[in-house]
Amino acid sequence: MTVTADRAPSMQIRDGVALVMFAQEFGYSVDLQVAERLIASTRPGLATGARNPAGVEIVPRPLVIEQPPPAVTVAGHALEGPVRVTLYAFGAVSVAYRIPVTGPLEGLVGLSTALVTPAELREDARRRVSALMDALSPAITRPLVADAIEDYTIFAIRATEPGTAPVPLNADGLGRQLIARILRAEPASLSDEQVNDAVSGTVSYGPDDLAVIDWNAALLVDPEPDATIAALELANTQLLELRFLDDTLDRALGEAYEITLRGSDRPAILGGSIRRQSRRLARMQVDAAGLLQSVGNALKTYGDQHLARIHDTADRRLRLQDWERSVRVKLDALEAIYGKLRDAHHQIRSEILEWIIIVLIAVSIVFTLMGVH
Repeated sequence: MTVTADRAPSMQIRDGVALVMFAQEFGYSVDLQVAERLIASTRPGLATGARNPAGVEIVPRPLVIEQPPPAVTVAGHALEGPVRVTLYAFGAVSVAYRIPVTGPLEGLVGLSTALVTPAELREDARRRVSALMDALSPAITRPLVADAIEDYTIFAIRATEPGTAPVPLNADGLGRQLIARILRAEPASLSDEQVNDAVSGTVSYGPDDLAVIDWNAALLVDPEPDATIAALELANTQLLELRFLDDTLDRALGEAYEITLRGSDRPAILGGSIRRQSRRLARMQVDAAGLLQSVGNALKTYGDQHLARIHDTADRRLRLQDWERSVRVKLDALEAIYGKLRDAHHQIRSEILEWIIIVLIAVSIVFTLMGVH
């Protein structure tokens, strides 16, 4: 195994922030218009401009609620307000904490390592979401706070000290090994294979900006990173929704397997359990289809626009399409299982009906022979 020596990039951060995001399940859906009337919030949307000429937008625009930060520090860094709580119509919420960063780029390695298990921030995010659910209950369809949390960290550098950043910006100029260690939260050197994988999701718009997107973190050097941050936060929230749906279908498959075993031992003549499970499956299919459509169409990008490239890269690094395929395969498997169970019960009932007819005919013949009318 070859290990690449660390380079010592000269970049000095003048204005930067680490955004620590926690996506959580909130319910089946949220009426954002009702929620907007219930709590102080904004719906800023994505700015249009050279990078977003067609006005690509998250549809419908999520609700943004700003709250004061908790009084905690992470690796010696105090949090900076406000905490942004972003509420999506498809029933998910993302809580984002801000940690200001300055100084040499190498300093992000220690902060990244400390953010691997930010227990205090995670629990604070849970409390905020729980309180928000109480406040917005009239706007939520089927409220649910699941245990699963999907976290993601974005290191956004808006400005550097003059003359300390290479032009044009690229991973080689900043040090691929260093970028990989920041993204993978690794204090030690990484292998060439790990480095190449970590920096494989690189996107640039101009010579003075760079986005390196990995599966659990991203590094942005960009004077205008807001739209990129919004796209990455959405992708992380989409991952949460797909994983939640995948877990739900796993449990449904387990239940279907148990029903199959019970049915093979004691066939239910009337099939009441099967009908109930079939109705439940139908509701689950409708819910899953609606969720997949809402999640998949939340950000409609076009062609080779910058935001399209950002979201496509995040999609690939977070494996969103793999999760979506897994959900569709499990829905098809459930449909096949219950289809076979329904067919088996229909066959049992048909056989019973045939025997009833045979018995009635036999009784009729006996009565005729006995002269009973």
